Amino acid sequence: MRKVLLGLVLMMIGIYSVNAVTSLDELQEVNYQEVLSFEKPAGYDSFQGFTITDKYFVAIAIKDNDTNSAIVVYDKTTKQKANLPQNPIEGYNLSHANDLEYNAQTDEIYVVDYQKIHVIDGKTFKEKDSISIPLNPTALAKSNNNYYFYRPREITVYDDALKKVKSFPLNSTLTGQGISVHDNLLYSAHFEIGRVSTYEPDYNGLLAAGSGVVYVYDLDGKLKNTLYFAPGKGELENFEFDGDIPYAFFITTDGKGHIYTPTFKAIKEEISANIDSNDENFLASLSTKNEVLETVTLQNGKFVFSPITYQNPGTYEYTITKYQQEETNALTKTALKEEESLKEEINVDVDVKFDASLDKLVATVNYENGKDTFTHNIASFAAEDEESTDEDVAKNGAKCTIIDGKYYDNEGKVTSKENYLASCDTVENPKTGAGISILLGVALGVLSVILLSIRKRKFYKVK
Repeated sequence: MRKVLLGLVLMMIGIYSVNAVTSLDELQEVNYQEVLSFEKPAGYDSFQGFTITDKYFVAIAIKDNDTNSAIVVYDKTTKQKANLPQNPIEGYNLSHANDLEYNAQTDEIYVVDYQKIHVIDGKTFKEKDSISIPLNPTALAKSNNNYYFYRPREITVYDDALKKVKSFPLNSTLTGQGISVHDNLLYSAHFEIGRVSTYEPDYNGLLAAGSGVVYVYDLDGKLKNTLYFAPGKGELENFEFDGDIPYAFFITTDGKGHIYTPTFKAIKEEISANIDSNDENFLASLSTKNEVLETVTLQNGKFVFSPITYQNPGTYEYTITKYQQEETNALTKTALKEEESLKEEINVDVDVKFDASLDKLVATVNYENGKDTFTHNIASFAAEDEESTDEDVAKNGAKCTIIDGKYYDNEGKVTSKENYLASCDTVENPKTGAGISILLGVALGVLSVILLSIRKRKFYKVK
Protein backbone atom coordinates (compact mmCIF):
# COMPACT_ATOMS: atom_id res chain seq x y z
CA MET A 1 0.00 0.00 0.00
CA ARG A 2 1.67 3.20 -1.17
CA LYS A 3 1.62 6.30 1.00
CA VAL A 4 1.65 9.70 -0.72
CA LEU A 5 2.97 12.31 1.69
CA LEU A 6 1.15 15.60 1.24
CA GLY A 7 3.61 17.53 3.36
CA LEU A 8 6.46 16.51 1.05
CA VAL A 9 4.44 17.50 -2.02
CA LEU A 10 3.68 20.90 -0.50
CA MET A 11 7.36 21.59 0.13
CA MET A 12 8.35 20.40 -3.33
CA ILE A 13 5.97 22.66 -5.20
CA GLY A 14 6.09 25.52 -2.70
CA ILE A 15 2.33 25.94 -2.51
CA TYR A 16 0.46 26.53 0.73
CA SER A 17 -3.07 27.86 0.80
CA VAL A 18 -5.23 28.47 3.85
CA ASN A 19 -8.11 27.11 1.78
CA ALA A 20 -6.32 23.86 0.96
CA VAL A 21 -6.67 20.66 2.95
CA THR A 22 -3.86 21.37 5.40
CA SER A 23 -4.89 19.07 8.27
CA LEU A 24 -3.76 15.89 6.47
CA ASP A 25 -0.41 14.27 7.08
CA GLU A 26 -0.78 11.77 4.26
CA LEU A 27 -3.04 10.18 1.69
CA GLN A 28 -3.57 6.42 1.72
CA GLU A 29 -3.75 5.03 -1.78
CA VAL A 30 -6.30 2.24 -2.17
CA ASN A 31 -6.56 -0.62 -4.64
CA TYR A 32 -10.11 -1.22 -5.88
CA GLN A 33 -11.23 -3.51 -8.70
CA GLU A 34 -14.13 -3.01 -11.10
CA VAL A 35 -17.08 -5.36 -10.55
CA LEU A 36 -19.64 -3.83 -12.93
CA SER A 37 -19.92 -1.27 -15.70
CA PHE A 38 -23.10 -0.27 -17.55
CA GLU A 39 -24.23 2.00 -20.34
CA LYS A 40 -26.18 5.18 -19.80
CA PRO A 41 -29.75 5.03 -21.16
CA ALA A 42 -30.18 6.20 -24.76
CA GLY A 43 -30.66 9.94 -24.96
CA TYR A 44 -29.24 10.70 -21.52
CA ASP A 45 -26.07 12.68 -20.85
CA SER A 46 -24.52 10.92 -17.86
CA PHE A 47 -25.04 9.24 -14.53
CA GLN A 48 -24.94 11.14 -11.25
CA GLY A 49 -26.10 9.80 -7.87
CA PHE A 50 -25.68 6.15 -6.84
CA THR A 51 -26.74 3.95 -3.91
CA ILE A 52 -27.16 0.31 -2.87
CA THR A 53 -30.41 -1.20 -1.56
CA ASP A 54 -31.02 -4.64 -0.09
CA LYS A 55 -31.17 -6.11 -3.63
CA TYR A 56 -30.02 -3.54 -6.15
CA PHE A 57 -27.41 -1.12 -7.40
CA VAL A 58 -29.32 2.08 -8.22
CA ALA A 59 -28.07 5.02 -10.28
CA ILE A 60 -29.68 8.18 -11.66
CA ALA A 61 -29.15 9.27 -15.26
CA ILE A 62 -29.84 12.90 -16.27
CA LYS A 63 -30.33 14.92 -19.46
CA ASP A 64 -31.63 18.25 -20.77
CA ASN A 65 -29.83 20.39 -18.21
CA ASP A 66 -31.00 18.21 -15.32
CA THR A 67 -34.71 18.56 -16.13
CA ASN A 68 -35.23 14.89 -17.01
CA SER A 69 -34.10 11.91 -14.94
CA ALA A 70 -34.19 8.12 -15.19
CA ILE A 71 -33.53 5.48 -12.57
CA VAL A 72 -31.33 2.57 -13.68
CA VAL A 73 -31.41 -0.61 -11.57
CA TYR A 74 -28.99 -3.57 -11.54
CA ASP A 75 -29.25 -6.77 -9.51
CA LYS A 76 -26.29 -6.68 -7.14
CA THR A 77 -26.02 -10.50 -7.02
CA THR A 78 -26.16 -11.33 -10.73
CA LYS A 79 -24.68 -7.99 -11.86
CA GLN A 80 -27.37 -7.95 -14.57
CA LYS A 81 -30.00 -5.33 -15.29
CA ALA A 82 -32.87 -5.97 -12.87
CA ASN A 83 -35.95 -7.66 -14.25
CA LEU A 84 -38.50 -4.89 -13.65
CA PRO A 85 -41.60 -3.84 -15.62
CA GLN A 86 -39.60 -0.82 -16.75
CA ASN A 87 -35.84 -0.37 -16.51
CA PRO A 88 -34.70 2.35 -16.81
CA ILE A 89 -37.64 3.96 -15.03
CA GLU A 90 -38.18 7.30 -16.76
CA GLY A 91 -40.39 10.35 -16.33
CA TYR A 92 -38.70 11.97 -13.34
CA ASN A 93 -37.38 15.44 -12.68
CA LEU A 94 -34.87 14.85 -9.91
CA SER A 95 -32.68 17.81 -10.87
CA HIS A 96 -28.94 17.03 -10.78
CA ALA A 97 -29.47 14.12 -8.35
CA ASN A 98 -25.92 14.46 -7.13
CA ASP A 99 -26.36 12.02 -4.26
CA LEU A 100 -28.70 9.18 -3.22
CA GLU A 101 -29.24 7.57 0.18
CA TYR A 102 -30.95 4.26 0.95
CA ASN A 103 -33.00 3.97 4.16
CA ALA A 104 -33.06 0.24 4.97
CA GLN A 105 -35.62 0.70 7.76
CA THR A 106 -38.25 2.07 5.40
CA ASP A 107 -36.96 0.59 2.11
CA GLU A 108 -36.82 4.07 0.59
CA ILE A 109 -34.32 5.94 -1.54
CA TYR A 110 -33.69 9.62 -0.84
CA VAL A 111 -32.61 11.87 -3.72
CA VAL A 112 -31.20 15.27 -2.82
CA ASP A 113 -32.59 18.15 -4.93
CA TYR A 114 -31.57 21.54 -3.56
CA GLN A 115 -34.04 22.30 -0.73
CA LYS A 116 -36.03 19.13 -1.26
CA ILE A 117 -35.57 15.38 -0.81
CA HIS A 118 -37.40 13.09 -3.21
CA VAL A 119 -38.56 9.85 -1.55
CA ILE A 120 -38.50 6.86 -3.92
CA ASP A 121 -40.02 3.45 -3.10
CA GLY A 122 -37.22 0.83 -2.88
CA LYS A 123 -39.23 -1.86 -4.69
CA THR A 124 -41.38 -0.08 -7.27
CA PHE A 125 -39.02 2.87 -7.75
CA LYS A 126 -41.98 5.22 -7.86
CA GLU A 127 -41.79 8.59 -6.15
CA LYS A 128 -43.99 8.41 -3.04
CA ASP A 129 -43.22 11.63 -1.18
CA SER A 130 -40.95 14.67 -0.85
CA ILE A 131 -39.42 16.36 2.19
CA SER A 132 -38.63 20.07 2.40
CA ILE A 133 -35.33 20.84 4.10
CA PRO A 134 -34.05 24.12 5.61
CA LEU A 135 -30.82 24.32 3.59
CA ASN A 136 -29.49 23.74 0.11
CA PRO A 137 -27.10 20.73 0.21
CA THR A 138 -25.52 18.82 -2.64
CA ALA A 139 -25.27 15.49 -0.77
CA LEU A 140 -26.96 13.69 2.11
CA ALA A 141 -26.71 10.66 4.35
CA LYS A 142 -28.96 9.33 7.10
CA SER A 143 -27.91 7.41 10.21
CA ASN A 144 -29.03 7.02 13.83
CA ASN A 145 -32.11 9.21 13.25
CA ASN A 146 -29.98 12.06 11.95
CA TYR A 147 -29.60 13.63 8.52
CA TYR A 148 -26.10 14.60 7.40
CA PHE A 149 -26.01 17.27 4.72
CA TYR A 150 -22.97 18.32 2.73
CA ARG A 151 -22.43 21.79 1.39
CA PRO A 152 -19.03 22.94 0.12
CA ARG A 153 -16.60 22.79 3.07
CA GLU A 154 -19.21 21.96 5.68
CA ILE A 155 -21.21 19.06 7.12
CA THR A 156 -24.45 20.01 8.89
CA VAL A 157 -26.38 17.54 11.04
CA TYR A 158 -30.16 17.68 11.56
CA ASP A 159 -32.38 15.35 13.58
CA ASP A 160 -35.50 13.59 12.27
CA ALA A 161 -37.58 16.69 13.03
CA LEU A 162 -35.13 18.70 10.88
CA LYS A 163 -33.81 20.66 13.82
CA LYS A 164 -30.13 21.52 13.58
CA VAL A 165 -27.90 19.44 15.86
CA LYS A 166 -24.40 20.60 14.92
CA SER A 167 -22.05 21.31 12.04
CA PHE A 168 -18.33 20.95 11.38
CA PRO A 169 -15.98 22.12 8.63
CA LEU A 170 -14.74 19.93 5.81
CA ASN A 171 -11.88 21.92 4.35
CA SER A 172 -11.34 20.60 0.86
CA THR A 173 -10.50 22.47 -2.32
CA LEU A 174 -11.76 19.51 -4.39
CA THR A 175 -15.19 19.10 -5.98
CA GLY A 176 -17.61 17.67 -3.43
CA GLN A 177 -19.63 14.60 -4.44
CA GLY A 178 -21.68 12.10 -2.38
CA ILE A 179 -21.43 11.27 1.32
CA SER A 180 -22.29 8.22 3.44
CA VAL A 181 -22.25 7.25 7.11
CA HIS A 182 -21.15 3.80 8.20
CA ASP A 183 -20.14 2.40 11.58
CA ASN A 184 -20.11 5.89 13.15
CA LEU A 185 -17.81 7.33 10.50
CA LEU A 186 -18.65 9.78 7.74
CA TYR A 187 -17.18 9.22 4.26
CA SER A 188 -17.10 12.21 1.91
CA ALA A 189 -16.20 11.60 -1.75
CA HIS A 190 -14.36 14.31 -3.74
CA PHE A 191 -12.93 14.63 -7.22
CA GLU A 192 -10.07 16.66 -8.65
CA ILE A 193 -11.26 18.32 -11.87
CA GLY A 194 -7.82 19.75 -12.53
CA ARG A 195 -8.76 23.39 -13.13
CA VAL A 196 -10.43 26.39 -11.57
CA SER A 197 -14.21 26.01 -11.76
CA THR A 198 -17.43 26.86 -9.97
CA TYR A 199 -16.85 23.78 -7.87
CA GLU A 200 -13.12 24.42 -7.31
CA PRO A 201 -12.59 28.16 -7.04
CA ASP A 202 -9.42 27.53 -5.00
CA TYR A 203 -7.89 24.94 -7.28
CA ASN A 204 -4.23 24.49 -6.27
CA GLY A 205 -2.90 21.62 -8.37
CA LEU A 206 -1.77 19.47 -5.46
CA LEU A 207 -3.33 16.36 -6.96
CA ALA A 208 -3.33 15.23 -10.56
CA ALA A 209 -6.51 15.81 -12.55
CA GLY A 210 -8.77 12.77 -12.31
CA SER A 211 -7.77 11.91 -8.72
CA GLY A 212 -10.46 10.76 -6.33
CA VAL A 213 -10.38 11.32 -2.57
CA VAL A 214 -12.59 10.02 0.24
CA TYR A 215 -12.23 11.87 3.54
CA VAL A 216 -13.06 9.78 6.61
CA TYR A 217 -14.37 11.72 9.64
CA ASP A 218 -15.79 10.67 12.95
CA LEU A 219 -19.24 12.10 13.69
CA ASP A 220 -17.74 14.96 15.69
CA GLY A 221 -15.78 16.21 12.70
CA LYS A 222 -12.33 14.78 13.48
CA LEU A 223 -10.47 13.62 10.40
CA LYS A 224 -9.45 9.94 10.72
CA ASN A 225 -7.99 9.11 7.31
CA THR A 226 -7.98 10.09 3.64
CA LEU A 227 -8.36 7.43 0.97
CA TYR A 228 -6.81 8.20 -2.41
CA PHE A 229 -7.88 6.86 -5.82
CA ALA A 230 -5.27 7.41 -8.50
CA PRO A 231 -6.46 8.84 -11.85
CA GLY A 232 -7.73 6.45 -14.50
CA LYS A 233 -11.09 5.23 -13.24
CA GLY A 234 -13.16 8.27 -14.14
CA GLU A 235 -14.94 10.85 -12.01
CA LEU A 236 -15.57 9.63 -8.46
CA GLU A 237 -19.25 10.28 -7.71
CA ASN A 238 -20.19 8.26 -4.65
CA PHE A 239 -18.81 6.00 -1.92
CA GLU A 240 -21.52 3.70 -0.53
CA PHE A 241 -21.73 0.55 1.61
CA ASP A 242 -23.33 -2.86 1.30
CA GLY A 243 -22.85 -4.26 4.81
CA ASP A 244 -19.21 -3.59 5.62
CA ILE A 245 -18.07 -3.61 2.00
CA PRO A 246 -17.64 -0.21 0.33
CA TYR A 247 -18.45 0.45 -3.31
CA ALA A 248 -16.99 3.40 -5.22
CA PHE A 249 -19.05 4.69 -8.15
CA PHE A 250 -17.28 6.38 -11.08
CA ILE A 251 -18.52 7.82 -14.37
CA THR A 252 -16.41 8.15 -17.48
CA THR A 253 -16.56 10.68 -20.29
CA ASP A 254 -18.48 8.24 -22.48
CA GLY A 255 -21.31 8.35 -19.93
CA LYS A 256 -20.85 4.84 -18.56
CA GLY A 257 -21.19 3.97 -14.89
CA HIS A 258 -18.49 1.91 -13.18
CA ILE A 259 -18.67 0.21 -9.78
CA TYR A 260 -15.48 -0.66 -7.91
CA THR A 261 -14.89 -2.59 -4.68
CA PRO A 262 -11.74 -3.29 -2.63
CA THR A 263 -9.12 -5.86 -3.47
CA PHE A 264 -8.57 -7.71 -0.20
CA LYS A 265 -5.07 -8.27 1.09
CA ALA A 266 -4.71 -11.48 3.11
CA ILE A 267 -4.11 -11.28 6.85
CA LYS A 268 -3.08 -13.84 9.49
CA GLU A 269 -4.61 -14.39 12.91
CA GLU A 270 -3.54 -16.63 15.80
CA ILE A 271 -5.92 -18.69 17.95
CA SER A 272 -4.96 -19.87 21.44
CA ALA A 273 -6.41 -21.09 24.73
CA ASN A 274 -5.20 -21.10 28.33
CA ILE A 275 -5.12 -23.67 31.15
CA ASP A 276 -3.84 -23.48 34.72
CA SER A 277 -1.25 -26.22 34.30
CA ASN A 278 2.17 -26.91 32.84
CA ASP A 279 1.67 -30.68 32.48
CA GLU A 280 3.07 -31.62 29.07
CA ASN A 281 0.69 -34.59 28.98
CA PHE A 282 -2.07 -32.16 28.03
CA LEU A 283 -2.79 -31.72 24.31
CA ALA A 284 -5.26 -29.58 22.39
CA SER A 285 -6.55 -29.79 18.83
CA LEU A 286 -8.01 -27.06 16.65
CA SER A 287 -10.67 -28.23 14.23
CA THR A 288 -13.40 -27.05 11.90
CA LYS A 289 -16.63 -28.96 11.38
CA ASN A 290 -14.87 -31.05 8.74
CA GLU A 291 -11.29 -31.61 9.83
CA VAL A 292 -8.67 -31.33 12.54
CA LEU A 293 -6.30 -28.55 11.53
CA GLU A 294 -3.57 -28.95 14.14
CA THR A 295 -2.74 -30.59 17.47
CA VAL A 296 -0.34 -28.88 19.88
CA THR A 297 1.13 -29.57 23.30
CA LEU A 298 0.83 -27.34 26.33
CA GLN A 299 3.54 -24.70 26.59
CA ASN A 300 3.75 -22.43 29.65
CA GLY A 301 0.10 -22.88 30.48
CA LYS A 302 -1.09 -22.08 26.95
CA PHE A 303 -2.11 -23.88 23.76
CA VAL A 304 -0.99 -21.80 20.79
CA PHE A 305 -1.90 -22.78 17.21
CA SER A 306 -0.20 -21.68 14.01
CA PRO A 307 -1.58 -18.44 12.51
CA ILE A 308 -4.37 -18.95 9.97
CA THR A 309 -4.51 -16.95 6.73
CA TYR A 310 -7.74 -15.14 5.82
CA GLN A 311 -8.28 -13.82 2.31
CA ASN A 312 -11.90 -12.68 2.50
CA PRO A 313 -14.38 -11.26 5.02
CA GLY A 314 -16.56 -13.77 6.86
CA THR A 315 -17.09 -15.62 10.12
CA TYR A 316 -14.91 -18.71 10.54
CA GLU A 317 -15.88 -21.24 13.25
CA TYR A 318 -13.53 -23.55 15.15
CA THR A 319 -13.47 -25.88 18.16
CA ILE A 320 -10.50 -26.26 20.52
CA THR A 321 -10.50 -29.65 22.28
CA LYS A 322 -8.33 -30.38 25.31
CA TYR A 323 -7.43 -33.93 26.30
CA GLN A 324 -4.67 -35.89 28.05
CA GLN A 325 -1.92 -37.53 26.10
CA GLU A 326 -2.08 -41.32 26.10
CA GLU A 327 0.86 -43.48 27.11
CA THR A 328 1.29 -46.64 25.08
CA ASN A 329 -0.32 -49.66 26.77
CA ALA A 330 -0.83 -47.62 29.90
CA LEU A 331 -4.59 -47.45 30.08
CA THR A 332 -7.26 -50.10 30.13
CA LYS A 333 -10.40 -49.74 28.00
CA THR A 334 -12.28 -48.60 31.09
CA ALA A 335 -9.72 -45.90 31.79
CA LEU A 336 -9.77 -44.67 28.17
CA LYS A 337 -13.53 -44.37 28.26
CA GLU A 338 -13.32 -42.44 31.50
CA GLU A 339 -10.73 -40.09 30.03
CA GLU A 340 -12.81 -39.50 26.90
CA SER A 341 -15.77 -38.39 28.98
CA LEU A 342 -13.60 -35.73 30.60
CA LYS A 343 -12.49 -33.99 27.41
CA GLU A 344 -13.27 -30.27 27.33
CA GLU A 345 -14.09 -28.02 24.38
CA ILE A 346 -14.01 -24.30 23.69
CA ASN A 347 -15.91 -22.93 20.69
CA VAL A 348 -14.35 -19.97 18.98
CA ASP A 349 -15.03 -17.95 15.85
CA VAL A 350 -12.85 -15.51 13.96
CA ASP A 351 -14.80 -12.57 12.58
CA VAL A 352 -13.00 -11.08 9.58
CA LYS A 353 -14.28 -7.70 8.38
CA PHE A 354 -13.12 -5.11 5.94
CA ASP A 355 -12.42 -1.79 7.63
CA ALA A 356 -12.97 0.74 4.86
CA SER A 357 -11.53 3.58 6.94
CA LEU A 358 -8.18 1.75 7.13
CA ASP A 359 -8.53 -0.05 3.77
CA LYS A 360 -7.69 -3.47 5.22
CA LEU A 361 -9.12 -6.69 6.62
CA VAL A 362 -9.34 -6.84 10.39
CA ALA A 363 -9.82 -10.07 12.40
CA THR A 364 -11.42 -10.43 15.83
CA VAL A 365 -11.21 -13.71 17.79
CA ASN A 366 -14.39 -14.35 19.79
CA TYR A 367 -14.70 -17.11 22.41
CA GLU A 368 -18.14 -18.53 23.17
CA ASN A 369 -19.44 -16.92 26.38
CA GLY A 370 -16.08 -15.18 26.68
CA LYS A 371 -14.37 -18.42 27.75
CA ASP A 372 -10.77 -18.80 26.60
CA THR A 373 -9.43 -20.86 29.54
CA PHE A 374 -9.84 -24.59 30.12
CA THR A 375 -10.81 -25.90 33.53
CA HIS A 376 -8.11 -28.21 34.88
CA ASN A 377 -10.64 -30.98 35.47
CA ILE A 378 -9.18 -34.17 34.02
CA ALA A 379 -9.60 -36.61 36.92
CA SER A 380 -6.75 -38.78 38.04
CA PHE A 381 -7.23 -42.48 38.19
CA ALA A 382 -5.21 -45.64 38.84
CA ALA A 383 -5.27 -48.28 36.17
CA GLU A 384 -3.76 -51.73 35.94
CA ASP A 385 -2.27 -53.40 32.93
CA GLU A 386 -4.14 -56.53 34.04
CA GLU A 387 -5.79 -57.93 37.14
CA SER A 388 -3.52 -59.93 39.51
CA THR A 389 -4.40 -63.65 39.52
CA ASP A 390 -4.12 -66.28 42.26
CA GLU A 391 -1.26 -67.82 40.32
CA ASP A 392 0.62 -64.50 40.29
CA VAL A 393 0.26 -64.23 44.05
CA ALA A 394 1.46 -67.78 44.61
CA LYS A 395 4.46 -67.29 42.31
CA ASN A 396 5.58 -64.31 44.31
CA GLY A 397 5.47 -66.10 47.66
CA ALA A 398 2.28 -64.62 49.03
CA LYS A 399 1.45 -67.63 51.21
CA CYS A 400 -0.48 -67.82 54.46
CA THR A 401 -1.66 -64.27 54.14
CA ILE A 402 -4.77 -62.15 53.50
CA ILE A 403 -4.94 -59.83 50.44
CA ASP A 404 -8.01 -57.80 49.45
CA GLY A 405 -10.17 -59.92 51.75
CA LYS A 406 -8.95 -63.21 50.25
CA TYR A 407 -7.31 -65.95 52.35
CA TYR A 408 -4.23 -67.68 50.95
CA ASP A 409 -3.09 -71.08 52.38
CA ASN A 410 0.46 -72.38 52.86
CA GLU A 411 0.66 -73.15 49.10
CA GLY A 412 -0.42 -69.67 48.10
CA LYS A 413 -3.87 -70.72 46.93
CA VAL A 414 -7.12 -68.95 47.73
CA THR A 415 -8.95 -70.82 50.44
CA SER A 416 -11.58 -70.45 53.13
CA LYS A 417 -10.91 -68.74 56.41
CA GLU A 418 -11.21 -72.09 58.19
CA ASN A 419 -8.60 -73.76 55.95
CA TYR A 420 -6.39 -70.69 56.21
CA LEU A 421 -6.49 -70.93 60.02
CA ALA A 422 -5.94 -74.69 59.94
CA SER A 423 -3.02 -74.71 57.54
CA CYS A 424 -1.17 -71.53 58.41
CA ASP A 425 0.95 -70.60 61.42
CA THR A 426 -0.94 -67.48 62.61
CA VAL A 427 -1.40 -65.47 65.77
CA GLU A 428 -4.85 -66.96 66.00
CA ASN A 429 -3.37 -70.46 65.45
CA PRO A 430 0.28 -70.40 66.72
CA LYS A 431 1.61 -73.78 65.60
CA THR A 432 5.19 -72.98 66.64
CA GLY A 433 4.36 -70.86 69.67
CA ALA A 434 6.53 -68.03 68.32
CA GLY A 435 3.70 -65.49 68.34
CA ILE A 436 5.76 -62.36 67.89
CA SER A 437 7.88 -63.89 65.15
CA ILE A 438 4.78 -65.11 63.35
CA LEU A 439 3.18 -61.69 63.57
CA LEU A 440 6.32 -60.04 62.26
CA GLY A 441 6.54 -62.55 59.44
CA VAL A 442 2.99 -61.92 58.43
CA ALA A 443 3.62 -58.17 58.44
CA LEU A 444 6.68 -58.56 56.23
CA GLY A 445 4.73 -60.81 53.88
CA VAL A 446 1.97 -58.26 53.53
CA LEU A 447 4.53 -55.49 52.93
CA SER A 448 6.21 -57.50 50.17
CA VAL A 449 2.89 -58.05 48.41
CA ILE A 450 2.05 -54.34 48.63
CA LEU A 451 5.39 -53.44 47.07
CA LEU A 452 4.76 -55.99 44.32
CA SER A 453 1.32 -54.51 43.70
CA ILE A 454 2.79 -51.02 43.39
CA ARG A 455 5.20 -52.27 40.73
CA LYS A 456 2.34 -53.92 38.88
CA ARG A 457 0.04 -50.88 38.91
CA LYS A 458 0.30 -47.50 37.16
CA PHE A 459 -0.89 -44.50 39.13
CA TYR A 460 -1.79 -41.14 37.55
CA LYS A 461 -1.09 -38.46 40.00
CA VAL A 462 -3.91 -35.97 40.71
CA LYS A 463 -3.10 -32.54 39.30
